Amino acid sequence: MVDEQYQNYQYQSNLQRQAGESQNVPYAPQLQEQVMQAQAVLVAQTNPDKVLRDIILRLRGLREDFEGKYMREGPQLMNNKGISFVRFVLSTVLNQSTVLSHLEDHEIDRLIIYLHENITRDLAKNWRSYDVPDRETLNHIEAAIVVPAMLALKRALEQNEKNWLGRITVENIQGRPDMKPKKGESWYDKIKL
Repeated sequence: MVDEQYQNYQYQSNLQRQAGESQNVPYAPQLQEQVMQAQAVLVAQTNPDKVLRDIILRLRGLREDFEGKYMREGPQLMNNKGISFVRFVLSTVLNQSTVLSHLEDHEIDRLIIYLHENITRDLAKNWRSYDVPDRETLNHIEAAIVVPAMLALKRALEQNEKNWLGRITVENIQGRPDMKPKKGESWYDKIKL
């Protein structure tokens, strides 16, 4: 009799534990929404438009703080005519489509060489009309443009950006045992975006 009562107690305990766990597991629509939110945040954070905007702000001598306000960091390195040219040339290569493409190493190298030659040639020819103070500043401007562009383009190497986003999706859909909430904590407390 005691064994039977103990067994019933264990069955009841297991049922209560399973019911509690099932309440903490998100349903498919919730999970899909969470995956989409996580992907949107990742795409926004890694968007090459952000790199392009940072380069342009740097050329203007500005920096954006966490609240979205612009702060002066130094003098403007070139006038609006030069900045417009740089933005135009960079936006043809440095964009979301390029980064999400499947590029091989030699293709990325060609794009960087094209970008560098195009910008260098124009800046060398027009640096005075762009109000660049001197040739030394011109070298710094070229480096401030080409290096971040190259690093952003390297994300397209063998579809790495797509693979990375796909891996994030699979990990979120599969779920992980360590994502179960602690006592007194909801499932949404685990998601800190």
